[in-house]
Amino acid sequence: DVCSSDLEAKISLYKGGIYNIRCDAVCNATDIFLSGGGGLDSAMHKMAGRFQLAEELLLLDGCPTGYCEISRGYCLPAKYIIHCVGPMNRDATKLASCYNSALEMAVEHKIRTLAFPCIATGCFGFPLEASAQIALQTVRRWLEIGDNRTKIDRIVFVMYRTNELQAYGRWISSVFPAMGSIPIPEMVKQLQMEGEGEEVEIFKHVTKNDEFLDPWLSKALEKKKKKEEEKGRRGKEEEEEKKRTRKDNGFEENGFFVIEGKEEKEEEKE
Repeated sequence: DVCSSDLEAKISLYKGGIYNIRCDAVCNATDIFLSGGGGLDSAMHKMAGRFQLAEELLLLDGCPTGYCEISRGYCLPAKYIIHCVGPMNRDATKLASCYNSALEMAVEHKIRTLAFPCIATGCFGFPLEASAQIALQTVRRWLEIGDNRTKIDRIVFVMYRTNELQAYGRWISSVFPAMGSIPIPEMVKQLQMEGEGEEVEIFKHVTKNDEFLDPWLSKALEKKKKKEEEKGRRGKEEEEEKKRTRKDNGFEENGFFVIEGKEEKEEEKE
């Protein structure tokens, strides 16, 4: 059995801007186009370096609802950004999938410390109370599977507004019981005291993943190359089909008609 206190030692709450947290990766709530169009998504692009981040995200060709993509953190204190596409239709399954997908991606890229915002509760309109419950329960269940708890050192739930912090505070004692004895303001205060200036270091020994800086970028470039090759192949097939159609209709490639054994220029035929 998983020891409850072992899991709860990995969980923190923080009130503030997620883009100020120094950890291996921070999660961003975005849309299927990874557009950086509004709310946290826009702020994340601005703080990370809008043009650099946008250029990399263009290679990824979007992301379906309930899943994630990863990019470098650029100007952020965090090394990576995991871009999570939340549901617009209050689909609890898709929201839970965002958290599971982000955690699996963190493991894939050897990310040990991870920060989550309130996903889909802004312009997507997911109810805050339900979102907090789903986020906490999904993370708890993931940590309880196999040896997952050994793959992550710290998970921080980041709330920008007071009502978000209150919602998580109402649910955290039931999902992580050992944390219920710690007043929420004290947890936040303790975490803030660990910070340096405006940055908040959530884990003193942040994993150095320099050798993992570009694996997904290489993958994205390879994906783009294959897409371009496929587009070129389809273009050639369409061109060949047009040529065959022209021949079937009495056209030759040199622009002449073939009529009963005679060649007649296309431009002269009326």
